[in-house]
Amino acid sequence: MTQYGDEDLKTVLLGSIPKQEDLYCLIGILRSSPKNKTNLSNKAYQNQIFKCRCLIFSEVEVIASPVLGAVHKIHIIVSRQFYRSGKLQHHLDKLNIMAQEPLPVDNVVYELCLRYTVTGSLGSTLESSREVPCPRQRLPHLFCSS
Repeated sequence: MTQYGDEDLKTVLLGSIPKQEDLYCLIGILRSSPKNKTNLSNKAYQNQIFKCRCLIFSEVEVIASPVLGAVHKIHIIVSRQFYRSGKLQHHLDKLNIMAQEPLPVDNVVYELCLRYTVTGSLGSTLESSREVPCPRQRLPHLFCSS
């Protein structure tokens, strides 16, 4: 629940979540590092967040999250069908991210990526408006009501 002034705003997200068996988890490794060597760890972390968000917002089939404790890696979860289509590799190439071989989806990573993606989607919406429209194009498997 978020409170603005005297108003309490509530958002409920309802939806079906794809089965883990239908998904792949990949570790994306950022190929490029920041050019400026001063304060490298902070710049690498910012780069990790930036690349992860670019991936999330450029493709609705992707949920992702930074890998905690590893500033050059992100978790990427996609459907097996989307992975096989080759579209993911196109996006990763544009962002200069190298993906490792796909793995089964772990519960903890699935929750982490889902939370990060939903929070990012709703957060960007809250910045632009007080009323929260439902991000249906961003998360086609979820729908919400206020």
